[in-house]
Amino acid sequence: MRSLVRRVDIVAKAKAGIREEFEVTTEIPHLDGALLRTEDVSKAFGGNQALSKVSVEAHPGQITAIIGPNGSGKTTLLNMISGFYRTDEGTISLDGEHIQGLPSYKVARAGVSRTFQTPNVPEKLTVLEAVETGRYAHDRASILASVLRMPSFWRSKNTDRIEAERALALVGLSDQRDELADSLPLGNRRLLEVARSLVSNPKVILLDEVASGLDEDELEVLESLVIRLRDAGMTVILVEHNFQLVLRVADDIYVLAQGAVMAHGDAAQIEQNPRVMEEYLGVTAEAAADNSGGDDE
Repeated sequence: MRSLVRRVDIVAKAKAGIREEFEVTTEIPHLDGALLRTEDVSKAFGGNQALSKVSVEAHPGQITAIIGPNGSGKTTLLNMISGFYRTDEGTISLDGEHIQGLPSYKVARAGVSRTFQTPNVPEKLTVLEAVETGRYAHDRASILASVLRMPSFWRSKNTDRIEAERALALVGLSDQRDELADSLPLGNRRLLEVARSLVSNPKVILLDEVASGLDEDELEVLESLVIRLRDAGMTVILVEHNFQLVLRVADDIYVLAQGAVMAHGDAAQIEQNPRVMEEYLGVTAEAAADNSGGDDE
């Protein structure tokens, strides 16, 4: 009886536009990540071979980083995983179920969420409302319930708001919840996109150059968050140019060059790989040795 009264009270407050006061927790419960695997994935655009037989595995409870110079195929790979591009060859699976060829909304409903290099922030929505839009692939009221404003619609709306508040707290944007989303500076818009990606409680999150444009404090928030998501069990895939961030947080690193996997290993192995240092960082093996010698003096 008490739960019924509680549901009626939530619906009444939502109808009246009253924001229910509650304590927003930043604790992250256990998350069920999923094994994401690409096997021999290839993609060409005209005569340009963007990816060639790329195989990557991302496990639950790990941060898998994909790095490489511009044009190496990193974002193309994310676009194929998330259903924006179709593969020419190869397979993409989520816990053993093939998802290549599915439209992006079905990939999202399967549990894959992502951010973009250029934040896609809707106009004329508040920060809170923009994050709520990320719930579209999760709990949804029927069209009939939405049109008639039935109790299920109001319960869904209230749940969306609570989850959006929690996601904003995780990225440190609670104070900006009522501001217009498209008025935020670049760093905050990137964090807003992270919140919107998390609000649907995905199994796998794809973070595409999310650290770009962040100041020192924002970068600290992001780094802490991705580590906590990993520790909670989520599958995190990080495409990133910030090499030092990758070395600090990644459990497994794939290096792409000219559309193929050039190197694969943990942070120590990648940092000591002379080809990675030369092709990705522009540092020759001799220069790296000279720098090491200079530090010891």
